[in-house]
Amino acid sequence: MQTIIALNTLMHQLEGDAEIMELITLEFTKLIASIRNEIFNTAPSTLYHIPFEDNVAILIQDFNQRYPDRHFQLRHRVSQQPPEFVIAPIYRIIKELNENSAKHAHGTLVETTLEITAGNLTLTVEDDGIGIASLEYLEKELIHKKGHIGLLSIKNDVNWLNGTFEMIPSEKHSTGTKIKTTIPLEVMEVTNENTIS
Repeated sequence: MQTIIALNTLMHQLEGDAEIMELITLEFTKLIASIRNEIFNTAPSTLYHIPFEDNVAILIQDFNQRYPDRHFQLRHRVSQQPPEFVIAPIYRIIKELNENSAKHAHGTLVETTLEITAGNLTLTVEDDGIGIASLEYLEKELIHKKGHIGLLSIKNDVNWLNGTFEMIPSEKHSTGTKIKTTIPLEVMEVTNENTIS
């Protein structure tokens, strides 16, 4: 982002055809706005400043506004705030699983349950939609055929956090999908950007 802003500034110092310069400026402006918007969607500025469950509640309200033909619910049992190292990845996982349900499940209800205890963070997202055969099928359909990378990013986040990601049977619905993510909350030492020990 800083490089793009620097290039935009540098471009303003160059001389050239005014019409071309205007087009380049417009494209840089669109690119910068798009990146800022994506950064906010991935990790909103409130993420570390208000309680985690409040951030998730705001996210669920946003889904209800964006998809008025579906009902998104949040249930949470939070005995403590999650450690900082899990906040952004768990937020992204909640967002992506709800987005997948909204776009692909063709159901009317999406329930997100968040439980945080001393040892684990458990996240369950369940819908009453058409259902899927398995996570492998979902991965094949979303990633390989349609180019979606959201599920892949979820798997990477879960692996990075030494967690589990599984599809389990629903007790509430005869159809639909229920995905459970469990993240251990013991203190982990981050040794670099990609390795946890």
